Parts: sequence; C-alpha cells; structure tokens
Amino acid sequence: MATYNGEKYIYEQLQSIINQDYENWKLFIGDDNSTDDTELIINSVACKEDRIEIVDFKAKGGGQLNNFRMLLQYVKNMNFHYIMFSDQDDIWYVNKVSDSLQLFEKDDKFPTMVYTNYTENSPDGSIHTKYTSVFPKNASLKQFLVQNWAMGCTMMINAALALLVSKIPDEAENHDNWIMLVALTYGRIRYLPKVTMFHRIHENNVTTSNSKKRLVFRLRRLFSDFYNRKAYRKNELILMDKLLSINFEVRQEATVTFYRILQKKHKIYRVILLWENKIYGLNLHKTIRLWLLI
Repeated sequence: MATYNGEKYIYEQLQSIINQDYENWKLFIGDDNSTDDTELIINSVACKEDRIEIVDFKAKGGGQLNNFRMLLQYVKNMNFHYIMFSDQDDIWYVNKVSDSLQLFEKDDKFPTMVYTNYTENSPDGSIHTKYTSVFPKNASLKQFLVQNWAMGCTMMINAALALLVSKIPDEAENHDNWIMLVALTYGRIRYLPKVTMFHRIHENNVTTSNSKKRLVFRLRRLFSDFYNRKAYRKNELILMDKLLSINFEVRQEATVTFYRILQKKHKIYRVILLWENKIYGLNLHKTIRLWLLI
C-alpha cells in the first residue's frame, strides 16, 4: 500500500484488509511524506496488528509510481507466492483475497495477473458496478496497449510475474499500467467478473465523479495530447524498448507489432497500421486520442 495524505479514509481501508476471510497475508505500507495524520493512523493500527509492516524508505518522493516501485523492490526476495496492490481510500470486501486466489492454478509458475470487478460511487451518491456484461467481454487483449482498464487495486500477481515487473520504469504511466503491459507481453491475464472491492471517488483522487468536469478534462487532455504528441511517442518508444528488453523466453507478438508501428517514420502510416492490426481503444474517444498521440 502506497500512502500520502490519506487520513480521511485510510483507517476504514486498513480494517477491511484486516477483516479478510483469508488470513495468511502481510501488508507493507510505504508513506510518501504525508503532512496530515496518515502516519499516525497507520502506526496506531500497525501496533496492534503484526501482519502490517511500515516500510521507512530513506529516499522518499516521486509519487505513487516510485512508492510502489520501492515497495516491490523491498519484497521481491521475500518468497511470497502472490502480491496485491492497495489504494489508501478503497474498501476491500471480505473475500477479495480468497476470490482472487481461485483464479490461479496450484503451484502456477507462469507469469499471471488476475484482476476483478469493482464498484464505485456515482455523483448522485449511488453505487454502481464498473464493468458491465459487455465490457470487457468483447475487448481484445490488444486494446490493453491503448488503455488499461484493469485497476491496480483489483490486481493479484504471482511470484513469477512479480520478478518481471519489479523494476518499474519512470516512463510508465503508473504501476498498474506497467504490470498490465508486462503480463500482456510475457504472461497471461485472467478476469474475475465478480465485485471484490469498493473504489472510492472523491475530489482528492485521480478519478473525478463529475461528468461535466470529466468532459472538460477530456477536451483539455486532447488538446494537450496533440501539442505534446512528439514527447508522447518518444516516451512510448523508450517504454516499449524497456518492456521488450525483459529477459523471458515467451513474448507476445502484439506488443512487438505495436513497438514496430511506433518506429515508423510517417504518422498516417502509423495510424493505418494500428487500424489494420486492430489496435484501437474501447471507444471512439480513446481511439482518437491514440491517433492524435501516435
């Protein structure tokens, strides 16, 4: 769990993990210089729960990505079979861990990622399930190259995949996007169509719950993306290069194809190749954004 100024909701999240029906777990928390009472709260809970360890990194800063990167590096040699990732403000349902474990084969040595469904709050205060019956059933795994709908807080990965993802590059959008890319390229991805947690949307997290704000954000982002398209492509080339340099005997062709398309000189040719190879978003907005950026 990576934390930063999460005093408002973190106690409830910690209790939801402590109350899991699967009890053989260890929670590692890395706090990134919180200025509120987050550290006080996690320390008070950890004092009463020996399965919680607060990791005091000397080199803090760098945001959530760097926090999770340091946590992965910290635990990678501890011989855990599976790893999950927790936000500081969600609520895990009591069977989240045990349900996720059911999708793994016994003694599975092949890199595997499992993700589940979840609920989140709506602007009107109601709760709705994120994935519908059509999404992501009709989605191709290629579309993960364009947009990652697998939330890190719903993921469980096995030890084989953990070894491959532990060095999260700076060019990654976030830790869960990097994990998904590695699983897509070198392993396998399994989806459990069951709600295992509540993802809380509020003014301080990345997701906005206001539809008007979301529309304005998307429009601004499209203009920004077009303006910064050269930097995006450069970043993606570096990211794909680091991704494909991982030493593993199996590699999926879709990621290699995407990398080769990125390397093409002319933009129109890149867009045509993306369409021919069925690499596009789940909706028109995401597809247009990709074409602007690419």
